[in-house]
Amino acid sequence: MMDDSRPVGTTVSDDVLHLLLRRPDALNALDDELGAALHHALTHEVESSGARAVTIRGEGGHLMAGADLGRLTGWMARPGPEIESVVRTGFQPSLLGEVPVPVVVVVDGAAMGVGMDLALAADLLVVTERAVFAMPESDIGLTPLCGSTELLARRIGPARARQVLMLGRKVSAQDAVDWGLSDRVVASADLEQHLAGVLGRLTRRSRSAMAATKRLLVAAEAASEHTLAAEAAAFAAACAEPDAAEGVASLRERRRPDFGSAGADA
Repeated sequence: MMDDSRPVGTTVSDDVLHLLLRRPDALNALDDELGAALHHALTHEVESSGARAVTIRGEGGHLMAGADLGRLTGWMARPGPEIESVVRTGFQPSLLGEVPVPVVVVVDGAAMGVGMDLALAADLLVVTERAVFAMPESDIGLTPLCGSTELLARRIGPARARQVLMLGRKVSAQDAVDWGLSDRVVASADLEQHLAGVLGRLTRRSRSAMAATKRLLVAAEAASEHTLAAEAAAFAAACAEPDAAEGVASLRERRRPDFGSAGADA
């Protein structure tokens, strides 16, 4: 039985460890507690459970609506070098690549910011027609993290990456398929049946062969240390700018940010 008090619910069924992000009132936005719980589940519970595959999904359908506003506000109150350190040492979606079994991420709603990073880090991404992805950091005066500047350009091409990262273009479920992030759009009504079929195929395969194959694929696609360091530095610098304060305030007040330029209303 799942412990309702935990930010990440865990159940094991048919050799699969199911992880459920449990902040539905905040659209499963990533705060420190959720990040720590997800880190623990991926680094400890996979091995202790003996699972041959892992699923990650969000309670209420939405995977993750970016970083929690309280977390962003806390970061912005710190000096730049401290922000860089916290960003680099906190939970990173790239941790999915270190899990020795396939990780399937399910999106039946929004995957924004770090939520989209989580989807990009999946070994297999299952999307329904209700899935939507975005990197809205530039909308609030911040910059991307988690290697997404490099990974997106590599996965979907530089021109599309610029649309997503610079213009805030939302990526539909069909876009995700057309751009090679997922293999098909699954009807929400058929999600559980489709997921069971995927997991059945994964768990029948050799665990050691899957681990070796995954290591090769992750090595071929991982973001470079240079990119991660550059993103952390850019994010820390952005946190000190008035635009970031205005952007976060606009989210809290549910209004459009005013960055003081003629193009702000475009």
